[in-house]
Amino acid sequence: MAVVNIPPDGRIYGLGKVPGTLHVYNRGPNASTYNLTVVGVNNWQNVNIAAGHTNSYAANGNTTYIQNQNGGSILQCLWVAPADELTPQQAGLEKVENMPGVSGH
Repeated sequence: MAVVNIPPDGRIYGLGKVPGTLHVYNRGPNASTYNLTVVGVNNWQNVNIAAGHTNSYAANGNTTYIQNQNGGSILQCLWVAPADELTPQQAGLEKVENMPGVSGH
């Protein structure tokens, strides 16, 4: 998994080729505005994001750029490279024979 912190300094940062889905998370404490370009896919300008919220984009291996406009929040860009994906067993999950029932409703 790749995690990149983008400061609110108005600079444009190249994330390189992002496989799969890019998640843009606002660490807070304030709302923030950013510009995002996924080359060959789309260009999103002046995207508002509240503190604690996440927006997701299908980057699918395309070169990606992000600009966190001046403000008070750090944005966190996260994505999973195919080699970083885990099986349920690698994640520590256990195999069960059946799903537990729900009672009391």
